[in-house]
Amino acid sequence: MSLFTAVYLVFNLVIVLAYERIMGVFFEKRRTSLPLWFGAYLLCYVLSAIAFLLFALPILSMSITILTLFVITLTYEARMMKRLIAVVGIAVCVFAVEVFVALLLFRPFELLAVGEVFGVEAYIFIISGFLTYSVAVLLRKFKNIKKSTITSPVLLIASIIMPIASVIAFFIIAAHMPQTPALIIVAMIFATNILFFLFQDNLSAAYADKLKSALHEQEKDYYLSQLQLMQQSAEQIKTIRHDMKMHLAAATDFIKNDKAKAAGDYLENLLGDITASEVFSSSGNLAFDSIINFKLNKAKSENIKLDTTLLIPPTPNIEVPDIVTILGNLLDNALEAVANAEDKLIRLTVKYSKGNLVIKVDNTFDGVVKYKNRRDEAEKIIATRKEGGDHGHGLKNIRRAVEKYNGTVDISYDSNIFSVTVMLYLDNA
Repeated sequence: MSLFTAVYLVFNLVIVLAYERIMGVFFEKRRTSLPLWFGAYLLCYVLSAIAFLLFALPILSMSITILTLFVITLTYEARMMKRLIAVVGIAVCVFAVEVFVALLLFRPFELLAVGEVFGVEAYIFIISGFLTYSVAVLLRKFKNIKKSTITSPVLLIASIIMPIASVIAFFIIAAHMPQTPALIIVAMIFATNILFFLFQDNLSAAYADKLKSALHEQEKDYYLSQLQLMQQSAEQIKTIRHDMKMHLAAATDFIKNDKAKAAGDYLENLLGDITASEVFSSSGNLAFDSIINFKLNKAKSENIKLDTTLLIPPTPNIEVPDIVTILGNLLDNALEAVANAEDKLIRLTVKYSKGNLVIKVDNTFDGVVKYKNRRDEAEKIIATRKEGGDHGHGLKNIRRAVEKYNGTVDISYDSNIFSVTVMLYLDNA
């Protein structure tokens, strides 16, 4: 096997790995078993290598690439239109990188007599494979920014600068060093880039796990509160039922002795015990019920007027961490804002119809609305929230969760009512 063939086979593997990275930009879940998924990528690698090494026809190579990319998309959960968009997008991306490298570097390599032993094309292919993989990693990272799993802007900037610096190093090494040492150093630089990208992936994964752990802790608090509320309500009902005859006898005795006020006070205290911990939501959906009952009982304890309209399906197509993020933050924001209002009111509306879920929270506030960033109306940070710390992150987290369901967040307000309406399209989730 010639040196050129060996170089091609190695960096063809790099390009196939780049395909896997870019597929992650378009698709979330695999629909086939791991062996079938791996077999699809292996088929792409083998057929593209055969087409290039045996036939060397660009049209044939491109056709096989497009066909095998489509086969790979069949291993992911997606609609046909999304599969076609992914195939075209990946093919265009790879083709654009190869053309860019050929136009930018072919002539300088020839002038410097680079690659005289096994051809300029080998160096071009090395750099094309490296840049393709780098572009794939960056595309994946930009998707992670949207999902809020990038740990630091510095790491993102480093992900852009490092591949560019590496390409410049490739060019200098190829122009001034013998072939064998040059290839060894190029391989070491490439390995360093791969390790750096893997390090970043591990940091991002650790950050995502930390966010999930925080959400799970909130879930446990809500669920525990819901179970305690249910147990408390059951005990109250059991106690009242057991003592019902005694309560009725006592009230009757007050009335017979013309003590109407005493009877009224007695019955009012009895009703107060019954409604001490009110069940605002009993839809059967534990996530919704626990959050609503936990937050609204807190509001009730602070003498906030409450108005609820709840039509919640038992099993909506929405993940529990997203319910915690959206509903929990909406009610937290309302509780913080209403604390500064003279007339304290929170109105919660949750409605589900034909695959669409609407969550609306209206609350009174002191009428003061300021924005941290006036240039971007989509990132309004309400000044009525506490300064510092998590200032403004509630709405940001809500938007990120809503985007997973192709939903919308609408904010409106007048002199004393602040409203946030969230629309989720759960059929398309």
